[in-house]
Amino acid sequence: MSSSTLLRPIVPDTPLPEIPVIHASLKKAFKAGKLRDVSYRRHVLAQLAYMLQENELEFAQALTRDFKKHRVEVNAGEVAVVFQRCLDAINKLEEWTKDVDLSSETHPMYAGLRPGLIRQARGPVLIIGYVKFIKFTSLIFLT
Repeated sequence: MSSSTLLRPIVPDTPLPEIPVIHASLKKAFKAGKLRDVSYRRHVLAQLAYMLQENELEFAQALTRDFKKHRVEVNAGEVAVVFQRCLDAINKLEEWTKDVDLSSETHPMYAGLRPGLIRQARGPVLIIGYVKFIKFTSLIFLT
């Protein structure tokens, strides 16, 4: 097996014409409202954490092969960081999605209007990472 075969990405590049189609399907799924439910969002974050936990050895082997990183370095600097971010997000999700009343922080003249923040997801997000970019840095944005 040649070295060029080993360096090919497992997932092929997405052709540019397909990106608008993928975006449209993501928008449609988002508008269905499934992710508005806090318990479902918690479930998705837990699945990400489980994936990291279950595949830690495979991630370590891949990063060792691609970037010459030791398994301890992969655990401490990559997997553990994203895993902890998942746990933090799961624990703070209720607090982060709670609406905030700002009546006490505005001018009394506007307090009757009940100003506030409505914290909710706004839509799908595209995260693009360079091929040689460590994937865990991209995964952090999911938490």
